[in-house]
Amino acid sequence: MEDGSIQVLDRNMPRLFKLISLILLLTGCNEQFSEGDVDLDSDFFPLKIGQFRTYEVTEINYNAQGSDTSTYLLRETINDTIRNGDEVTYLIKREFRTNETFEWSIKDIWSCRKTVSHVVITEENIPFVKLVFPVLVGETWDGNAFNTLNSGDYYYESLSENHYEELISENDLIKVVIADIPQNLVNQDQRYEVYGRGIGLIEKDYTILEFCTTNCSSEQIDDGMKLKQVLVDYGEV
Repeated sequence: MEDGSIQVLDRNMPRLFKLISLILLLTGCNEQFSEGDVDLDSDFFPLKIGQFRTYEVTEINYNAQGSDTSTYLLRETINDTIRNGDEVTYLIKREFRTNETFEWSIKDIWSCRKTVSHVVITEENIPFVKLVFPVLVGETWDGNAFNTLNSGDYYYESLSENHYEELISENDLIKVVIADIPQNLVNQDQRYEVYGRGIGLIEKDYTILEFCTTNCSSEQIDDGMKLKQVLVDYGEV
């Protein structure tokens, strides 16, 4: 009985440490800014029923036999909320179509919670801490604090170039680096997202690849994906 209890405790210790670390980080953040700063930075992820964002998406999936590329339009709409006491969870309906002449088809439903200190989005039942407040270049946090994945060191970075002049000014953009492992003999994991004040997610760029290491040609991809998602329209319905 005692051995079983110890094993359960050991399995949960990494998750416990992650949660404690995030609480300490967010507590420290709360001491650094005023209520006005909270309101200002939380606008990097506005939440209101009826808001929508439409993206052009290019997705390439790899396996040992080759690759498969798909392009489509993705529309995310905040269409409902769930209340649990004072906590509000927003539901994000995600729809896709291959071109503008087709009807939208439901892809899935994600959810989002925003507090004065962070934004958590649950993607396919996995919660990720996407943003923390205040938004400060160089600020780091564990994006996997609320899930069972290994710790993920997210951090804010300023943009070297502004490719979104038609949407928003450079001063109102922030880049979230999720992973930055350049291509090597074994793998490549480079992921980032760009958010705009008053808009939310503007761009998502993911490259996650695993390379063949035995009995294969140079840089042969065994598994992985590339995803490029860029905002083309937003507003309210």
